[in-house]
Amino acid sequence: MTAGLLPLGVTFASLQGAVAAGDAVEVARWAADLGYRSFWTAEVTGPEAFALLGSVAAQVPALDLGTGVVALQLRTPPLLAMATATLQALVPDRDVLVGVGISSPVVAGRWHGEEGARTGEEHFTRVVRRHEVPAEVPEATFAAGDGPVYLPAVLQAELGRSASHWRRQIDQGGVKLNGEPLASYEVDAPVLDGAVVQAGKRQFIRFRSV
Repeated sequence: MTAGLLPLGVTFASLQGAVAAGDAVEVARWAADLGYRSFWTAEVTGPEAFALLGSVAAQVPALDLGTGVVALQLRTPPLLAMATATLQALVPDRDVLVGVGISSPVVAGRWHGEEGARTGEEHFTRVVRRHEVPAEVPEATFAAGDGPVYLPAVLQAELGRSASHWRRQIDQGGVKLNGEPLASYEVDAPVLDGAVVQAGKRQFIRFRSV
């Protein structure tokens, strides 16, 4: 029985070294012969996912390629995007599908140690699930003058983008001061001093006056 025209995929995961990286191409050929449409690999503590997919891409031209999954903490977003774009450029006639995840405490512990895994889990729970301020927040300074502080300009200096971008973010409730959406572009210097500004979903800055 074959997979026929159904968009089914096969997953190759070298968990605990039980399957050698060199077996990936053989598995991919077997999957293509049976009619599967895509080949997926999970990244744990064994082979690097994109190197493995590149090998499969070169030797088994019939399959789309995917990661299922790669852990978020192992690459920066630009590096993950570069790896994906490079693989897609090498196989323009096939789909490259990228699945990402937060891994597990066991896997994260092997990469970063038990303390690092615990810290990462606490950060994810605090920021992503509970929408709270991270335990550690980077600090930035602003010049306290005689009048209120024009926050779009301060955010432009610290985070980039234009002041008009930050005005739109404030208008849409995307900038918060100590957890509360800002209603004005201007903030009194004593209020901003020591406060935590959340710009978007994941950027936090504690401001200090100078």
